[in-house]
Amino acid sequence: MLENAHALMGQLHRNGMEEVLFAAAYICGEFSQFLDSPDCLIHAMMRPRATTLPGHIQGVYLHNIMKIYAVALKQAEGEEDNEKAIALTQALQEKLPIFVQSSNLEVQERASCILSMLKYVEKIQSKEGTVAEEFSSLFKGELNPVAPKAQRKVPIPEGLDLDAWINDPPSSSEEEEEMVEKKMEYEQSYDQFYSPTSEKRREMSPEEISKKREQRIAEQANNPNYLMSKKAEGYMNPDDKDEAGSINLDISVPLHVPGMPSSDRYLKMV
Repeated sequence: MLENAHALMGQLHRNGMEEVLFAAAYICGEFSQFLDSPDCLIHAMMRPRATTLPGHIQGVYLHNIMKIYAVALKQAEGEEDNEKAIALTQALQEKLPIFVQSSNLEVQERASCILSMLKYVEKIQSKEGTVAEEFSSLFKGELNPVAPKAQRKVPIPEGLDLDAWINDPPSSSEEEEEMVEKKMEYEQSYDQFYSPTSEKRREMSPEEISKKREQRIAEQANNPNYLMSKKAEGYMNPDDKDEAGSINLDISVPLHVPGMPSSDRYLKMV
């Protein structure tokens, strides 16, 4: 089933029967000494399509692949086929990075740990050393089932104070210095990323401020879409006003809209 999981995965997903792969991976890993071709099963379970499985199933895949790998490694070393053992290690190293990039934390952690162990195994294999017995010792022994409420029966050690400091608490002066440093770092990063220019802002002189204000007022006066307030009208040239107090605007764009009656019928231009 695991060797043909890539062909059955679509049907298993539709029928909600993916959990059978969870059980199959556990059984093959727990009794890997009875497998006919453990290396072929490793390649089948490491297919890229396995990353489409739920995270908890991928985690069981990775854990039991290591048990199967230990058996395959032991067989290769027993046959004194060092090339086969090295090829199997390298093949696993090439396929693990896709699991290291998983969004599931459990899969990511297991894949990273396995990759680190394989680098250690590869280093020993490059010196023509044997590592199968040492690697297999990681999976020796039986793990007995634990009751869900077993933790409640564990007595609390005497003198345990979870609120006590493990190390000496930092002094108030250190905390203040740390806060000042964080504030300075924040201000520097703010000026760097949010300043409108790459250069630091500088304070403008009164003359520059006055010049900027006059330029802004002139732009507003020549903008036909800007509604001037009564206070702002005082900055306009008095020649632009007629006796009635209305303002003459020199608009280069005609007010006539094609397909609509002329604006002269509604507005009396001064």
